[in-house]
Amino acid sequence: MSPAPGSEVPGTTTTATTTATTTATTTATSTAMSTRRRTSVVDVVAPVVMTMLALSALEGSYADRSYLVVGGLGAIVATVVATIAWTQGRSRSELLLALLVLFAPLGALFARHGGDVVTIPGIESMSAVLTDGFTGPGQLLSTIPPADSAGAPLTMTFILGYLVAGASAGTALYGRRPVLPVLPPLVGLAVAVLLGVQDPTGVAVRAVLFVVVALVWSATRGHRRTGSTGTLRHVAVRGLTGLLVVGTAAGLASGVTDTSAEGDEPRWVLRGQVGKGEDVTRLDNPLGDFRRYTRQLPGTPGNVFNEVLFEVDGLPRGVPMRFATLDVYDGTSWHADNRTVVDQADSLFLRIGSEVDAPLPGRPIDLSVTLRAGYVSSWLPLAGQLTSIDFTFVDGRAQREDVRYNPATLSAMVRGGLTRRDDYEFSAVLPATTLKVGMTPYRRARSQPEGAFLDDALEPWRRASLSPMERVFSLAEYLRTNGRYSDGAQPWERRFEAGHDAERLGPDFFEASQTVGDGEQFTAFMALAANRLGVPARVVVGAVPGPDGVVSGSDVTSWVEIRVSDGSWRILPSDLYLSTRAPRRSEPPKKDPGTYVAEAEQEKASKSKPPTTQPQRDPLEEVVEEPPSAAPRVVGTVLLGVLLVGWIPGLKWLRRRRRRTAGSARERVAAAWQELLDLVEDLGQVVPDVPRPMQAAVLGRADAAARLADGVFAAGPLDDAAVQEMWELVDAERRTLVAEQGWRGRLRAWWNPASLDVLRTVRRSARRALSGPAPQV
Repeated sequence: MSPAPGSEVPGTTTTATTTATTTATTTATSTAMSTRRRTSVVDVVAPVVMTMLALSALEGSYADRSYLVVGGLGAIVATVVATIAWTQGRSRSELLLALLVLFAPLGALFARHGGDVVTIPGIESMSAVLTDGFTGPGQLLSTIPPADSAGAPLTMTFILGYLVAGASAGTALYGRRPVLPVLPPLVGLAVAVLLGVQDPTGVAVRAVLFVVVALVWSATRGHRRTGSTGTLRHVAVRGLTGLLVVGTAAGLASGVTDTSAEGDEPRWVLRGQVGKGEDVTRLDNPLGDFRRYTRQLPGTPGNVFNEVLFEVDGLPRGVPMRFATLDVYDGTSWHADNRTVVDQADSLFLRIGSEVDAPLPGRPIDLSVTLRAGYVSSWLPLAGQLTSIDFTFVDGRAQREDVRYNPATLSAMVRGGLTRRDDYEFSAVLPATTLKVGMTPYRRARSQPEGAFLDDALEPWRRASLSPMERVFSLAEYLRTNGRYSDGAQPWERRFEAGHDAERLGPDFFEASQTVGDGEQFTAFMALAANRLGVPARVVVGAVPGPDGVVSGSDVTSWVEIRVSDGSWRILPSDLYLSTRAPRRSEPPKKDPGTYVAEAEQEKASKSKPPTTQPQRDPLEEVVEEPPSAAPRVVGTVLLGVLLVGWIPGLKWLRRRRRRTAGSARERVAAAWQELLDLVEDLGQVVPDVPRPMQAAVLGRADAAARLADGVFAAGPLDDAAVQEMWELVDAERRTLVAEQGWRGRLRAWWNPASLDVLRTVRRSARRALSGPAPQV
């Protein structure tokens, strides 16, 4: 006999309750296991991927991509340690202890000490790992890129990958915050950018990949957290925070990159900003010792005019070998130093690896140099832009580790100096060096303030209606036609002394009744005068080998290099300003500089159309403004992008937060129902203006929430528990709606502005308030 309607069979309620409890427990366990499986996959893979993307910002800093392999191994082993600790139920402090204890042994195992792929950990190798953590960044920054993938710089990438991935994986596995695990890779990206080169390749691709992975990972974690807590406000928090994080990442990765437009400032990195470079101010000065290479009386100590200095094989005819570049004048002499080239952070004498980047295009060459006894110097003879060098090590003492190269001045020195047996081979790239009078000088110059003593003598050229480059060429022609050459070898010519201090270049040379000197005075004066006329110039001492490649002391010469608008240095050949005529005892007066410049101006006017009259500004009085920093533009661009992308989700988040927290309990319950209707509208569905239970019937969902929302019209008061229950029901319905729509639905729920029509919402709310509660059946 069946029970009457409304009656209960004893035990039925208990059995149903037990079954429901068992089902709920099973479902919760299944959900927890599913969540744990998702965590073990996503939160283990993502830290490694993001760490690799962060490490890729070091592209161009190493000779090959071994740094990615070593850094990736560090990321993998740290993530494995974090995963094992998490699956075994270990605490965070135990994970931290494990990472610290295993750091040195794992680093010794995978950091390729001694060039081996895997090294058995030992006291020496583990100590090296700990030491390399401090010395690696300094060695990387003090090596001209690309550095060799070995030693402390390579170990540094393992340490960086290990720390970043370990922190990220530990934060992801032991925490529930969606965006927090992205922060360690973001810090790693910042460190890699600062340690990298100014002009890396593939910056945009890496930035986009980093942003995409960060968004996907944080969105996945946020969705998982939303499903477990029953509140959708964390989605907006996650979205806004994620946008800020990835916006900062994009700025670090691509916003401060070098640009090709003139006047733009290259991205700021630590390379060139730290360290002083090798001290070269005390090395031998080939310009000050120039008369060692000129013809002197027989038996003159130290003279090598007739001696062979070295032999070079593979150099094209007419290309000079550079000994040293001298670009600082201190009132006594020209000499080399560090940080002497304006707007070039790499103007330092630094160590080199097996390869060296050539910044300018040109013709590649391979040379071999055999040193002879006549060459005694610390300067390494080179040609063009050095790309690699190797000493033969047959019986010499010099090694590549002793070389310090300055890519901005294209000159190199060897610690301890060179001997006759230090033969070497090197490869280089020969850039364009031709200088034309129509070229524009570089916008900024070192005026060499110690050369101010020449300003009065150069006044005719400073006031001439000529372009800066025309002034330099005019002065060069004046020197060649009015000067005389003497190396002081003849007895009566010994009064024309060596040196190029202020006295020798001024009163005893250009301002004297006879302008007499050798390559030292002519070149030193010409470079100093060009700088005082506003044209960047420097002195180079080198030699042009003969047809057989032999370089003797008689082949040594000097020339001036001019920097043009594209930043390259072009040669002003010495035959344009160096006179070859010997002095005479009764020398006629030289032409007055003012008269010479006036004739040059008249000749120029007769060959061209009359120029528009414009006052000539004194180049020494021009104030060169520093180019504006790119940082404000980058920050503004990132903030604008974040604003454009995140303003709609941001407004929705603020609206939802206000509805949930502001007002009385009745208002918050009604606002919860309105939050559900806004989502329906954002998803493109029609919301009828009917009482709430009828709206729920039309939508086919949320009956319980609709009845609870209509409780605002009840006579009794509502408490916070009712508000919490209402919002939980609405949040559950919102999650279900979004899940049914898929990823397109999630995008529309976030960025569709339909529900932000304030006037329409107000009108709809007013009509609903006037209609009163739904009739009770």
